[in-house]
Amino acid sequence: MLALSNEPQQLVEMVLDKLLHLLKVDYGWVQLVSSQDRNLRLVASRGRRSEMMPMLSLMDSQRNLGERVVVGSKVVVPDLSRDSRDGLSLFGLAGFRSLVAVPIRTYRTQGVIGVASRTKKRLDKEVAELLMTVAGLVGAALNVAELGRIALDRERQRVAEEVSKEETVAAESSYRSELTNGSELLAVAEGDFKESPDVGTSKVEPEEDSAGGVEVFGDHSRKMTTFRRTHQEG
Repeated sequence: MLALSNEPQQLVEMVLDKLLHLLKVDYGWVQLVSSQDRNLRLVASRGRRSEMMPMLSLMDSQRNLGERVVVGSKVVVPDLSRDSRDGLSLFGLAGFRSLVAVPIRTYRTQGVIGVASRTKKRLDKEVAELLMTVAGLVGAALNVAELGRIALDRERQRVAEEVSKEETVAAESSYRSELTNGSELLAVAEGDFKESPDVGTSKVEPEEDSAGGVEVFGDHSRKMTTFRRTHQEG
């Protein structure tokens, strides 16, 4: 069952569903250590949720029961009416009569898993041992999920870096191609300019007309020659 999910939330909810069905208890909950402030936070609960949510929120703020469990000692209370320890009274106020809470831990403490019943002496050391085994499996599964998340984050980062690198290479290639095309166009234009006849250096050679006049500069010279010829004939 624990191998079915790599999502911590889905995993602990499945575990609680199975525990409540197997143990026939009235309430179950999981608190995990927050990665931000290292405090316990309620992440899942099953059973009389409406009654226990404010109680567990208060327990989160007081941190008495949770801290006692997190440091490594399981809490087994067959009769809550005879136990006035801090944190446990919250369950008594909610109508529960017996309780077991154990740490979720592998190489480090990850949280707390617990169950509560409205029947006295319903939960004992045997239930605690079973819960310790389940908590160990949950801790291992949470480690796998965390490692999977880290690996996925690294893979996403690697892919993003590869995409960024490919985009940079493509942009550089496009830039070089544009430079090459521009250079080729300039070379062609320069060649055309050099091969064009009399570009910018055309020279008009003087010509003689039939009347002995000299045409020096095109149409203007023709006008001068015509004027001179008319003047001589007159």
